[in-house]
Amino acid sequence: MRIITGIPIFGGIASGDAFVIPDRPEYTIPKYALGPGEAEKDWERFLGAVKTVGEALEAELLRTSGEGRLIFESHRMMLQDTVFRDSLRVFFEQSGLNIEYALDRHLGATTRILRGSNNPVFEERADDITDVFGRVMQELLGNEQFDFGRIPQGAIVAARKLRPSDVPALFKRRPGGLCLAEGGASGHLAILTRACGIPAVFAVPNAHRVIPTGVKVILNGAEGKVYVEPGPQTAAGLLEQRRRDERLLALFRDSRSKPCVTRDGRRIFLLANIGKGEEALEALEEGADGIGLFRTEFLFMDERAWGRSPGGKLVHEDEQYEAYKTVLEVMQGRPVTIRTLDAGGDKFVGSLGESPSGAPEENPLLGERSIRLTLRRPGLFKIQLRALYRASVHGNLRIMIPLVVSLAEVTAVRRLIRNVQKQLAAENIPFNPKTPVGMMVETPAAALSSDAFARHCDFFSVGTNDLTQYSLGIDRENPAVSSLYDEYHLTVLRMIQITAGNALAAGIPVSVCGEMAGAPEGAAFLAGLGIDSLSMAAPLIPRIKHTLSLLSSPDLALLAREALAVHRGTSSFGTVRKLYKGLLAAGSAPEALRSAYDL
Repeated sequence: MRIITGIPIFGGIASGDAFVIPDRPEYTIPKYALGPGEAEKDWERFLGAVKTVGEALEAELLRTSGEGRLIFESHRMMLQDTVFRDSLRVFFEQSGLNIEYALDRHLGATTRILRGSNNPVFEERADDITDVFGRVMQELLGNEQFDFGRIPQGAIVAARKLRPSDVPALFKRRPGGLCLAEGGASGHLAILTRACGIPAVFAVPNAHRVIPTGVKVILNGAEGKVYVEPGPQTAAGLLEQRRRDERLLALFRDSRSKPCVTRDGRRIFLLANIGKGEEALEALEEGADGIGLFRTEFLFMDERAWGRSPGGKLVHEDEQYEAYKTVLEVMQGRPVTIRTLDAGGDKFVGSLGESPSGAPEENPLLGERSIRLTLRRPGLFKIQLRALYRASVHGNLRIMIPLVVSLAEVTAVRRLIRNVQKQLAAENIPFNPKTPVGMMVETPAAALSSDAFARHCDFFSVGTNDLTQYSLGIDRENPAVSSLYDEYHLTVLRMIQITAGNALAAGIPVSVCGEMAGAPEGAAFLAGLGIDSLSMAAPLIPRIKHTLSLLSSPDLALLAREALAVHRGTSSFGTVRKLYKGLLAAGSAPEALRSAYDL
């Protein structure tokens, strides 16, 4: 037996025969001069290849939802990017050489600019551009792609690396698990893998070389371990662990239709994070009490929705209104928190004039993004606010502003809202003037001044992802420092404690919509602070609902106090997890569940 370790991407234990995807062979780019009249034909070949890849992306969009859909939509936008295409055509026509050679040279120059920024956000964007236009190149060259149909269902797939565009074909084969020699926990491939629910481990040294096709493999996605040809005793132990996991999943499924109530009767509301209107139905199926975060970025990624009328007015309002109205009606009076446009930084939105081939900001996560961007585009912001208030009569709407760091920003938003309400009233368009307007708390500035913000906001929602990286000065997308990223660092826990305390003192609701809310340990800590509203990816709701029901309010408060105790140092995920499991093992979990939780 051989045990190899990598980065855990998605939990679960998978067992099966290995199938190794061979490395793609390096293709040769031809270089030749074009004769008279041949340039236009070559350009038409390029447009034909772009059309073919675009149609494939459209099909992938139909099969994908959530974060995965956002990724493929950004790929489609890159394919349509007029800045890249126009500059390519200029280079192509000036060179007098074939389109394959021109595309290769132009693509290389563009990605070198992005990778030379020493910014992981733009480095990942370079990978996406290479993926998208690499597919166009393959079409031009007529190269055969790897046939994913060769992969047996249930196989443990090993490879050096994969592209996000490989995911639909790969997961159509329903592999048991995925083991890659390259890749990180926060990249697009990892996001898509988690969305598909496939146990996976990345950054496994030489996975494609040390795991032969056909051998027995057991993959533990939660621990990041791959067992190659495990012995009978090891295999039996891992398979028993998988059976325990399956028993837990059955318990979680039974919790969908029940409210989340602690052992002593305290009600905790579990809401869903969504990115598209159709995901609201999935949230209901998973037992969500409402929508805690509706990300609106996807609505702005479709450049076709930004056509202009002869008067130059943006005509996106009705499409936004319909999307918001649909979610509100589906949720049937349950609260729906819609976040205004959170673009910029690591979120590419081509309709706002950004371009993947343009000059990048030095520090995009500290630059013109979120509320800073929309306040500098009041016309754009008013259109979204109009759509939101028009939809407000169709359900229980809450409007949330991202990345607020000053009261001046809140004041500016309130001023725009008053203008929009006056316009709607003058046009006899109904709206709810009492729609709550709140803010995300995702920076130290917002957390430490939350007592002041609470006087001007109707609610808070803590975004633990950004709060962590801004508090610790760690870019979670940068593999060189991502291991230092810790949502459970004492500094972050204290920021959340301060925010929750100030919200409760001011009598306004506070919720959490970051990754911490979707982890059992994190949810227990947050509930221990007195936070009664947690928002997460819809499939996580049944698990959190069930695990919180095993604890009482005193249990939760004890966990929070111990996690914040100075004698525990700077705290950590391991500390909070140990405290959580200790409470379950101490007697809070019914005896019948002990074996399922491995206590």
